[in-house]
Amino acid sequence: MPARTTAITVLRKYGSEGLTRLSTSQLLQMAGRAGRRGKDHEGSVVLIRSDRTDAREAAMTLLAPLDSIKSQFRITYGLATNVLRVRDLSKSRELIEKSFGVFLQARRREAEGRMEILDPAVAKERINDTRQRLREMGVDMNELDIYRRAFQRLQAEKDWLSTVRTSAEADRAAAVSKMLPTFRKGGAVELINGEVGAFVGLLDQQFRPPQLSTGALARAPLAIVLTTTGQLVVACPNAIVNL
Repeated sequence: MPARTTAITVLRKYGSEGLTRLSTSQLLQMAGRAGRRGKDHEGSVVLIRSDRTDAREAAMTLLAPLDSIKSQFRITYGLATNVLRVRDLSKSRELIEKSFGVFLQARRREAEGRMEILDPAVAKERINDTRQRLREMGVDMNELDIYRRAFQRLQAEKDWLSTVRTSAEADRAAAVSKMLPTFRKGGAVELINGEVGAFVGLLDQQFRPPQLSTGALARAPLAIVLTTTGQLVVACPNAIVNL
């Protein structure tokens, strides 16, 4: 149902293949429900960050290429008779040739022209040869299907783990940012590269490196750390594992 604002809380859905990530087209389709026709000049879409959805994943989904559009246009007997009833043959042909479905068919034929087109008998023979080699290797085709589904579930779980890890890293960085201004000098600092050192203080804004003066890190406090090797390093909250 169209609404003035659409809130999207997760970027995954359950389907026949288990838990899968929403495609860019699916996300935009859901976002397209924002804004009521005739009532709103614009609609708002809110992607809610949570332990299951982070900004990086949302950005990757939004910026990914769109799925190709598949036309459902079919020339049926009823369509042909209705068109011919109001147009002559030449005008009817011109109308059909301008349709999106015919355009996609032409593009498909052009792409197929650059591909190797196998004779159906040859293709069937290659498939049978491949299956025979797999059987000779002791491969059960039913087990292959089970493996395929298990692999897809594994990929979905890896995606989920990546999302949880990213969210945890963002939460840790936010917590470190809050603690640094009041953290005692000389306190132990553990860095993401495994080094341990002592907290010296915060880097003054005027000495802030240009690469850390823009974007999300522009306002983040930067810690000066004296490592056990005697080096002074500047660490942003993302580079600090523990205080």
